[in-house]
Amino acid sequence: MYRILNKYELPLSLLPYLASLAIWLAATLAVFLLVLWRIGRLPLIFLLSLAFPGTWINFICGQNGFLSAALLGGGLLLLDRFPLVAGLLLGLLGFKPHLAFLVPVALLAGRHGKALLGEPWYRPWPFQAPLPWCSAGRSGQPFGTTCPMP
Repeated sequence: MYRILNKYELPLSLLPYLASLAIWLAATLAVFLLVLWRIGRLPLIFLLSLAFPGTWINFICGQNGFLSAALLGGGLLLLDRFPLVAGLLLGLLGFKPHLAFLVPVALLAGRHGKALLGEPWYRPWPFQAPLPWCSAGRSGQPFGTTCPMP
C-alpha cells in the first residue's frame, strides 16, 4: 500500500534519512525554543531546555516531542489574546490521540469557549473525536487487541 505524501512531507522524503531527521529535529527544536523564549524570557532558558532529559530522548529517538510542546505552549500562550489562533494550534495536537480528548475538556473546564471555535478549522471535534480511539485499537489488532471503545 502506497501513501501519498503531502507538500510538507515530500521535501524530507527525498533526502536521506539522517539528513531529513536532522532537518526535522532542528526545525521543531527552533520552534520549541521560540515558544519557550516567549513564555519566559530568562537568559538561561535555552541552556535549561537543552539540559532537560526529555530533550535528549527526543533527539535520540527522533520523536515529535518538540512539535507537540511547541503547539501546546504556543496555544496556551495565545489563549487570552488570540483565542481562535490558540484553538487552531491546540487543534493541531489532534495527531496525539490522548490530547485530542484532553485539550477540549481542559478548554471547557477553563471556560475558554472561543478557543474551541478555532479547533474545527483543523478537525471538527465532535465528529472526529472517536477516530483516534479506533485507530489506536486497529494498530493493536496484529497483537490480538481490539478497539478500546466501550
